[in-house]
Amino acid sequence: MAALSPVPATAELPESVRDKRRHPRVLVNRPCRLVQPKAAPTAGTIVDISAGGARVRLGRADALPQQLVLVDLTEGLAFEAEIAWRKDTEIGLKFLRRHDLKGLAPAHLLAAKTVWLRDREQPAAQLRPAEPPPSTLARPPAGPPPELPPARPSPAREAASALIQSWRGRLTEEN
Repeated sequence: MAALSPVPATAELPESVRDKRRHPRVLVNRPCRLVQPKAAPTAGTIVDISAGGARVRLGRADALPQQLVLVDLTEGLAFEAEIAWRKDTEIGLKFLRRHDLKGLAPAHLLAAKTVWLRDREQPAAQLRPAEPPPSTLARPPAGPPPELPPARPSPAREAASALIQSWRGRLTEEN
């Protein structure tokens, strides 16, 4: 895991809550996915993290199973976790096991590795709705669209067509 900033996220919490934490929390703002069995991954943001757990903000308050896998898209890590608490669109996770997705991953984390490989390059774009770039909002260029050259069949398609034609010819000669 990359070095984390030593700024604790518990500074605003009451003393009674801060005393219950075993591991100091570090403020981060990293895209993540919550992977669960038989459901699509849920996009979220890791708000703070420690060696023992994390606080995750979701786009909406989805129903989630008690145990799931948190995929940190930035660090390439998967955490088998259980939900410790829920409040509106935030959940607290308690880590059970940690896995590095950059190398070989256990078979039961195949879905988590697939999500990481697919989403790691463009996580921010998938967390919020895409907006059209300003240039597409301007009026379209004047005149007809450019003409495309006629489509040419590929050599493989031409060879397959020739073979089919020869077989058709043989079948009609036999009948």
